[in-house]
Amino acid sequence: MLADAALNTVVGSLAREGGLASTLWAGPETIARSVCQGEHEVEGTRRQQAVSLKVGFAGAPFSYCIDLGYPPPAQLAFPLDPAIKREFIWHGRFLLWTAALLTPRPPELMVLNEPETSLHPDLLPPLARLIALAAARTQIIVVSHSPSLIESLEKLEGCPRLHLEKSFGETTLAGQTKFNIPKWEWPTR
Repeated sequence: MLADAALNTVVGSLAREGGLASTLWAGPETIARSVCQGEHEVEGTRRQQAVSLKVGFAGAPFSYCIDLGYPPPAQLAFPLDPAIKREFIWHGRFLLWTAALLTPRPPELMVLNEPETSLHPDLLPPLARLIALAAARTQIIVVSHSPSLIESLEKLEGCPRLHLEKSFGETTLAGQTKFNIPKWEWPTR
């Protein structure tokens, strides 16, 4: 479900498993003292609170939770209308980056191509901190068009920036001249 949340397919995944109802306990929302003491049987009741399924990831120093569900029934004309907002997409993708960057066994090199895609702007500084934290354990290359993410990364120690320029369809390293270009020969076929 975490992977599906990052891909914005978690709703379909949940539907294939039987929908949100398949994740719920059929008993009451609250259990009275008399039920706990065995004086009354446990019986299901009509739900009064919001119905939700929470999926989370916990790690040091970041943790994250995604909450899928419906608002309280009284607030809707149709009680099974989903209450899923765009924030879920942003948070799901951030959760994916959190899991990837805090992996206990990182690869020798991670290349993050536009990690800002589909993230809320408020999540870019925390993403930059996650990238810097992971960079202490592995080499990371970030390709980004987001001034906010680039600025957040530049503020962190040990995150050098290489600026690329495009001219006549050719991408070059800023400041590079004919005298400091690395030797390159296209391989033959």
